[in-house]
Amino acid sequence: MKTTHNFRGLIAAAACLVGSLARADDHKFPEYQSMDDAGVMSYEGYQDLRIAPLTWYVAYQGNRNTPPDWIEAAWSARAAQICQAAALKYFVALRYTMEALTPQDDVADARRGTWDGWTKRDAAGFIAIPIYTPAAPAPVLTGPSRLGAIRCIDNPQSLKDPHRAIAVDQALLDARTAGVNVR
Repeated sequence: MKTTHNFRGLIAAAACLVGSLARADDHKFPEYQSMDDAGVMSYEGYQDLRIAPLTWYVAYQGNRNTPPDWIEAAWSARAAQICQAAALKYFVALRYTMEALTPQDDVADARRGTWDGWTKRDAAGFIAIPIYTPAAPAPVLTGPSRLGAIRCIDNPQSLKDPHRAIAVDQALLDARTAGVNVR
C-alpha cells in the first residue's frame, strides 16, 4: 500500500513538472523578430507593408502573456527602424492611413476636390493587399498586438502638430529600456 501511495505521488509530481514546462514558454517575452522568421506555428513578431511614399503599415503581435507596454515599444522600434533605413529622423503614428500631416498635404487634398468619405479616393495608386486564406482553420491569436500606419519625416516643424513627431533614436532607446532586443 505504501508503494502505491508513493507511486501516485510520483505520477502527480511528474504531471506538475510537465505542465509547468509546457507553460514556461508562455511567460517569456517574444523575440523581437519578423513574423516571417518566427518559425512554424508562431504568430509573434512584426510585419510591415509600404503603402505610399514614406508611409508604412506596421503590425506587432505578441504572445498571450506579453505586456502591452512591451508590444507598444516593439511596434515603435520597428517604425523607427523603417524610418532609419529611409534616412529620416522622425516618424508619426497616423490616426488613419492617409492622414494629412502637413499644410502641403492639405493643399494636395484641396486639388483633388472634396471627399464625402464614401467615394473612391486614389491616394497612392493601386495597392494590392494579399489576404491569405489557409487550408485549415487558423489558430485564434490571444495575445496583444499593435497595428497602425506611420509616416517617416525629416523635420517635425513641417507638421501641423510638431508634438506628434517621435524621434527615431528616442524610440529605439525606449524600446531597449523596455526590454526589447533591438539590433
